[in-house]
Amino acid sequence: MYENILLAYDCEEKFETAVKELNNLISNKRNDAKEEDTLITVLVIIPQQLLEKSVAYQNKHFKKIVMEEKRKFKPFLEDLEICGFRYETKYICGNVKKEVLNELKRKDYDLIVLSNRNTKFKTKDALGNASYKISKNTEVPTLIIR
Repeated sequence: MYENILLAYDCEEKFETAVKELNNLISNKRNDAKEEDTLITVLVIIPQQLLEKSVAYQNKHFKKIVMEEKRKFKPFLEDLEICGFRYETKYICGNVKKEVLNELKRKDYDLIVLSNRNTKFKTKDALGNASYKISKNTEVPTLIIR
């Protein structure tokens, strides 16, 4: 059912539960389609403010931040491989909401997976600002995980 899944990451979230949730989603649909049919695009967005601070205070540029994120992300990607998922990674810099919405325009995705950092649950703001704006401005089904 899900051939193209976009998993957006903004360098601050934790994705301990993402592999479990993806496994549940895809394993439930494996009877309908082969698991090889599903491609997970891991979109690593380096927020513009983080890049600006890194350049100004640490003389760390985009390529170096990408290298650090690749090291930090390696266990997660290994977990995806262990589960047999096909994936690709993209590293970009910019505003999280805008970049996710731009990526949705570039490619036809069946599902978006976002993480919600809000640890305190309030009905008024149960979703984070980015998660809310993305889910509000797209027709693509959105899975928000904690």
